[in-house]
Amino acid sequence: MTKTIMLCLLFFACAIGLTSCNSEVHNASARLPRNLSEALLYLKQDWPASDLERFKKQPERDGVTDSHFGKGLWIRNHWIRGGRDTALVKYFVSIGVHSADDMSSIILTSLHRSLNNKDIDLNGQVEEDKAYWKLVIDCAEEERKEAVAFYSKSKVGDLVKIYMPVDTSYNNMNAVQYQCPNSEWTFNAQKDLFLKGKITEKYFINSPENVFVKVQIISMSQRGIKVFSEEANVGKILNFGLAGLRIK
Repeated sequence: MTKTIMLCLLFFACAIGLTSCNSEVHNASARLPRNLSEALLYLKQDWPASDLERFKKQPERDGVTDSHFGKGLWIRNHWIRGGRDTALVKYFVSIGVHSADDMSSIILTSLHRSLNNKDIDLNGQVEEDKAYWKLVIDCAEEERKEAVAFYSKSKVGDLVKIYMPVDTSYNNMNAVQYQCPNSEWTFNAQKDLFLKGKITEKYFINSPENVFVKVQIISMSQRGIKVFSEEANVGKILNFGLAGLRIK
């Protein structure tokens, strides 16, 4: 075999290899859904039939919730996060959906409705999502105003009272703060935590509206309860973000 023929064969093999690689890359890209319809088609074809049937038979809310950290997490990691599929993200942003969690929830809700031959009602889902975020934004703005007002009038050395809900799941006994828009709650003296303390420091982080205080505990209504997963006892100084904190 002459040198010329060998070079020709080598070039031909490389060309075939490059074509194959480019084809595989193109096919892999084509498999990524660009909109809701393509996402549903992909899941119907990719999800094992037994899993689809089990998902279909669950009540809608249960099915979507149960799948949030399973198939939902897979959707977020492979289709939405990290710039893996800007087409699908741009599609959702164009209809007013911006959160990765909300995108995956809409996909799963739509899949459940489609499997049960129900109207997907995409517009209704999007409007519900927008209404939820408006509640969050309005609630957070109100909490911010109250936090800044308290911060402005309080002084180092002031005595304060703090009321906190206690999470008892898994016998955790951890005092927490509920987040907007579900930050309203009723204090339960039998379960929740009431602290008395003294402000030892005031400060803000990044913005004068993102305000905090350090409080030295003088008394606690219950012992053995952590505060934000931190051990708490009389005499200890704890950090508190004022936004959403029930403090007087």
